[in-house]
Amino acid sequence: MILSAALYETMDRCPRRFALEKTHEPVTISPVAMLYAGVECGLTSSDPCEGARDAIRSVAADKDIDSPNLAAMSAVRHVGLMAEVIALALRRKVGMLKAAAPVSMGEHQWTPHLYETTQGSLRRIVLVPYIDDDVLRGYAHSWGTVGEIAALRRDVTLTFVAIGPQRLGRRHSAWTKCYRHPLRTSVLRFGRRKGSNGLTSGWLEVWREQVDIAPNRWLDQMDNDGVLEDMIQSRRIQFREDDFRVQRASEDMLKILPQMEVATTESPMRRMSCDSVIHGPCPFQPLCWSPVPVDMEEMPHLYRWRKDVTPASEEPSFYPSFCSS
Repeated sequence: MILSAALYETMDRCPRRFALEKTHEPVTISPVAMLYAGVECGLTSSDPCEGARDAIRSVAADKDIDSPNLAAMSAVRHVGLMAEVIALALRRKVGMLKAAAPVSMGEHQWTPHLYETTQGSLRRIVLVPYIDDDVLRGYAHSWGTVGEIAALRRDVTLTFVAIGPQRLGRRHSAWTKCYRHPLRTSVLRFGRRKGSNGLTSGWLEVWREQVDIAPNRWLDQMDNDGVLEDMIQSRRIQFREDDFRVQRASEDMLKILPQMEVATTESPMRRMSCDSVIHGPCPFQPLCWSPVPVDMEEMPHLYRWRKDVTPASEEPSFYPSFCSS
């Protein structure tokens, strides 16, 4: 069986969703999932900006973006412009990355969702609305961290990127908007610099999609205005052979495997997971919360068979690649 942290996280959230995702996937994709695809492909491409753009185009051609508050074309452009700047910022900070290789875990194969630096260290990229102690602790305790450490038996560095809150279909942060001088329209600022008097009321707030600015220049200005330091933060989680927490995680992973095998679409719902502040709403809500009995095959406008799964197949891939390389 091909195992991954994503399988354990899904199983933890809801066995019914785990069973549904074995064979089906939504025909739409959330903006944050599209952003992940762009950023992650940018990280492994020779040109991070071009890699991010290619991935966004590939995703947009394959799936509709779930953006009820913003036109689809505008939402894709917004996400694409943000992805290329974030990918460029991460390239400057951590260098070229490559996807971590799968490893054997007993009779199973573990497929990590991590990236390896040229120095050989492992990184997990996490996109969050904001960064605080609760966010850092929550992701450090998740299967995406503890499970990877237990399977790979190596240190993992978590790199958090604060992408800002989402309102009316757009992310509000320095990745997406800035202030433009009222007269010298080529002059941009992201906030008050130390020792300055700040910005006057004449400065105009503009989105990146409204101005013709290259990602390099946008990122340079963010750096000059001192906003990058708080928007990208890393924490290293060390692996120790004698760490009881890792030992217990390894034992739990083996105990959960039989539960995965018996999970079905009739497994009880875990309603606390239907709407998550961190993960967003479950994409299978129209099925589970339908006021009348309904079958997956009756909703082809919402769900489809996974491309790597046929009705007789049992080995889905939970991390489809949108990278062209």
